[in-house]
Amino acid sequence: MFSAVVMSVRIFGKRSTSRMINFDWIVTVAIGTLMASGVLLADVTIIKGAAAIYALLILQWALTKIMINSDIATTSVKSEPTLLLHRGQLLAGAMHKERLNEAEIPAAIRTAGYSRVRDVQWVILETNS
Repeated sequence: MFSAVVMSVRIFGKRSTSRMINFDWIVTVAIGTLMASGVLLADVTIIKGAAAIYALLILQWALTKIMINSDIATTSVKSEPTLLLHRGQLLAGAMHKERLNEAEIPAAIRTAGYSRVRDVQWVILETNS
């Protein structure tokens, strides 16, 4: 199973296991689940597990190819960035929409290396952060 996953990442590229958008993250988690099923469950053979992983990656590859050429597909799958803080002011509506509380923003700012909220111009929540 490990060899199948390593080969699939080489064939389908880095995006297959990176967290680019929510859909890519879901694929990454599903690959882990399929790999575990192939290793731990007696009724799931390595061939079946590997086939499921390759099928999932083919679907991901096809969707990303469609997204390159279709704005409708891109907006359906990928979420837009959300501005949470603008020039030191928290944007309550945006935070509520993204289900964030006020304590999470200063924590993220400190993680980025800043000590004070007023030192930051913008905080933007993006899918690939």
